[in-house]
Amino acid sequence: MTQLINWDAVANHAKAVWAVGGPLLGVLVGAYIANRNQRKQWIAENKKQEYRELLSVMSKGFAEFLRTASSDKLTDDQINYLELKVADTVLDRIFTAAEIERLEVFSRWSDATARLKETGDNIAFSGSIDALLGEIRKAALKDIIK
Repeated sequence: MTQLINWDAVANHAKAVWAVGGPLLGVLVGAYIANRNQRKQWIAENKKQEYRELLSVMSKGFAEFLRTASSDKLTDDQINYLELKVADTVLDRIFTAAEIERLEVFSRWSDATARLKETGDNIAFSGSIDALLGEIRKAALKDIIK
């Protein structure tokens, strides 16, 4: 014996299920999208903060080197402190670590300061550090705005 499908009953059941499940599904999808966007914003804010800290420490170190390099007032202890401060800042990056590694920030900083100590050439030092800071700024904008 064949059983006929009562399409009206199926449609009524589907409407009842959708009346309960539809809003629940909408809430779940909305929560997922909101959570994903919030996470992206949180990561972008942390990246921005890390880049800002790095640029600040490097700029202050750069200015200190230039301010005192010509007068030979910068002692070895001060040089070591500035290099340690930059190293700490470079090495404690979490969200921007890959970009900082790619740019070889610390090795380029160390090379520039070593050349400055050897040669006393402020212009070459300024050019090296200015180029490095520019690349970090460009990477920050690219990384945060994407």
